[in-house]
Amino acid sequence: MTGNTPSDDRMADNPVMDFIVLAAGAGSRFKHTAPADTAYTATSKPFISVSGQTVIEHCIDRIAQWQSSGLIILVHPPQLQPAENGLLQSLKTTYAERLELVAGGQERPDSVTNGVHHLKQIKPHSAFVAIHDSARPFIPSDTLDRLFEAVTASADAAIIPVLPVADTIKLRHETGDIETINRDRLFRAQTPQCFATPLFLQLMTLAHQASELSVLTDDCQYYERAGYPVKLVEGDRLLEKITVFDDLQNLTQEKDLMSLPAYETVNGTGFDVHRFDTSKLGPVMICGIAVEHPCGLDAHSDGDVGLHAICDALFGAMSDGDIGSHFPPSDMRWKDKASSHFCEYAIDRLRQIGGRVLQIDVTLICETPKIGPYRQQMREQIAKICAVDIRRVSVKATTSEQMGFTGRKEGLAAMASCTIARPGLDNLPASDDGGVS
Repeated sequence: MTGNTPSDDRMADNPVMDFIVLAAGAGSRFKHTAPADTAYTATSKPFISVSGQTVIEHCIDRIAQWQSSGLIILVHPPQLQPAENGLLQSLKTTYAERLELVAGGQERPDSVTNGVHHLKQIKPHSAFVAIHDSARPFIPSDTLDRLFEAVTASADAAIIPVLPVADTIKLRHETGDIETINRDRLFRAQTPQCFATPLFLQLMTLAHQASELSVLTDDCQYYERAGYPVKLVEGDRLLEKITVFDDLQNLTQEKDLMSLPAYETVNGTGFDVHRFDTSKLGPVMICGIAVEHPCGLDAHSDGDVGLHAICDALFGAMSDGDIGSHFPPSDMRWKDKASSHFCEYAIDRLRQIGGRVLQIDVTLICETPKIGPYRQQMREQIAKICAVDIRRVSVKATTSEQMGFTGRKEGLAAMASCTIARPGLDNLPASDDGGVS
């Protein structure tokens, strides 16, 4: 799904849940237990690499892929290293209006407060909110489904995922006597913890006014202290928290053993041509940029061969038809339509299946116009349209050595290759024509 802009989710046919993702902690316990003289001792826990991605990337990706996720507020450390800031800006580019970046506070309740107030400011009618620790990066979608079903059914309750306590629990009294506690009534709380946003904000404000924030270790305690119900749903071992270095090792092994959606890297190609039309005045649109030329193009839309080739490459990587099947030239709705619309649609289709762009490579073939002066602008525009980091975009140009229609300056052509990451076939819905739905 695409980004959720501020709206009244309470009145929506398909309500969504917004997320506050806490990633502002320094992770001192993790650093102190990590092997000496390794990157782990110098890197904040949210930015350590696990299975090819940072903890934050795993966390945001899995939330964004869940079908009912809305706005994501990422609460980051107040002070960022250049590499950390670069990663966050890359995430912001990837998820565009779906992701907001907010600086955290000194303690966890301060970061929660910053995140919820920012959510309230930019989306006043948020209906449901989940507070999640980024140190629990592998969030199963079925756990999110259980939480969302429960919170939409019980708007006055806090909903939290829990796991039963497996060990025998002993309580030592002040007298030194030891008591065995009945573990059947004991649970380990996890995150995300989910709430109706208006009530959560109200109870958080009351706790702040009563100076109770410093004693709270999780978010459902706002409800416990105010006498509101807390309901439990089944958690998951993959939601175990990374606190010390051994947790990372154990969780990585657990992740490899359990049935997480398998991702695969897929490549698609696209090709498009358009002839020059001497009855039309230029400029011509190429890769989203107006390029000076004496005449225009013979085309139903704006004739942008670069963006059209990118669209077909994206559709090809998704096994999802081609640009003509989604936007037939016989349909007058697309007459003179900006090709950026088609690319944005293709990116939206990719997001709907939980995929993301890894690389876009475009080769423009023409004797005229000259591409070199516009190359960087084209990269920037493609990155903007497709919501990717510009470092994932390449634009090249060549001629056909004065051979063929391009060599005769009768038109121009473009080839594109798009590499995407998408869920494996076992996790992709099928459409009637064999592509993705």
